Amino acid sequence: MPRPAPTLPMDLKYLQGSPVTPHKKPNEKNQDGLVCEGMASGMKSLLKTRQVLKRLFVFMRTVFLLSAGRFVVPRKRSGIPSKPVKILVISQTRLGDAVLSVPLLTVLHDRFPSAQIHVLANRYIREVYEMCPHTTGIMELESVFGPLDWAHGIRRIRREKFDWVIDLNTDGSLMPAVAAGYSAAPCRIGYGQDGRRIFFDAALPFPKEGRHMVDLILGTLAPLGLSRDRPGFDLVIPKAEERDTAAMLERIGVKRGRPVVGIHPGGVHPTQRWPAENFADLSDLILRSGEAQVLLLGGPKDQILLSEIVNRMQGAPIQFPPVTRIKGLAALLNNLNLLVCNNSGPLHLASALSIPTISFMGPTRAEQWRPVGEGNTVLRRDDLDCIGCNMGICPVKTHACMYGISPTEVFETIRNRLAQDSKILSS
Repeated sequence: MPRPAPTLPMDLKYLQGSPVTPHKKPNEKNQDGLVCEGMASGMKSLLKTRQVLKRLFVFMRTVFLLSAGRFVVPRKRSGIPSKPVKILVISQTRLGDAVLSVPLLTVLHDRFPSAQIHVLANRYIREVYEMCPHTTGIMELESVFGPLDWAHGIRRIRREKFDWVIDLNTDGSLMPAVAAGYSAAPCRIGYGQDGRRIFFDAALPFPKEGRHMVDLILGTLAPLGLSRDRPGFDLVIPKAEERDTAAMLERIGVKRGRPVVGIHPGGVHPTQRWPAENFADLSDLILRSGEAQVLLLGGPKDQILLSEIVNRMQGAPIQFPPVTRIKGLAALLNNLNLLVCNNSGPLHLASALSIPTISFMGPTRAEQWRPVGEGNTVLRRDDLDCIGCNMGICPVKTHACMYGISPTEVFETIRNRLAQDSKILSS
């Protein structure tokens, strides 16, 4: 799956403002700005070198796998079992990807209601599949020790005697494909780029044109002759989580009957994040208008960023304690009237729960990651030539795709959305 390139230490966080120059933007010309520009240039060169080395590694891996595959991979089967009894779905590793795979489970369940549908997932995202009523069981696998963990996982998979194994990974990851290849299942399906095709009975060519992640995931069902139409997201939040979340919201001062705008400022890569000072200014605009309550939320890794936003604000937002579980996050999102966030897992979880969202997509390829469903607004500088660069470091050193979206613009979008919801409720 295409993702922004890996970030480097002190990359865009420095460019957006260091402790010495907390409000300077990367295009401001002064001594600190020149230092930032020099650092950005050096890191950009290093990043290009890493990308070249990565492409070389992938090429060598592909050549090796294709040449040695016939000796190290179990022989491919002919024919696909038409009525599977047990199906294994190998999940991707991040929250957003896991949420976007839920429609595939719905398709499998609707077509084969008596089949067992198991999911191989890590500890972090397994709760997504626990909320899906179509999941029979979850095999947890943590890749702490790399191939050793996968070897143990493959032994467990073989003991289960699955009829179908479907690998949903789209980023060229090798170990999930190896697990599928050695699963002993009569039918193994997955995307075959970068030499992965030797592990599958039905290896799919990875599409070059931009397709949404939901469609990429549903595309793995094509060899089975199943419909690739998008169904809804079947997720059920546990009642206990709803009760605990409601009690916490009351305890921290959220008032019932008044709109609540959630602010989640986190994101995997710094280039994907709208600036903290903008989130602070936006929160103040909402509070001064009196039109909604502002609730700051995030996980343990977001707390420094949230503290920076609070310190920059003039008003006093409501802060939810660090969210550590996906079920708790789902229950919290379900209490919002609107979520403002970057392209991140919470964005896709909120849209799956039909919570209206306003999100920012700068380096992100919107055609692949735009939130699914109605009520979602993506703010994006499509007038920029570099938009959707998919880079972890701004290639033009301005980060204009994020700095070019003003708090006032976002605030007006929020007001329009809340007014629209008010009309819907009153009618």
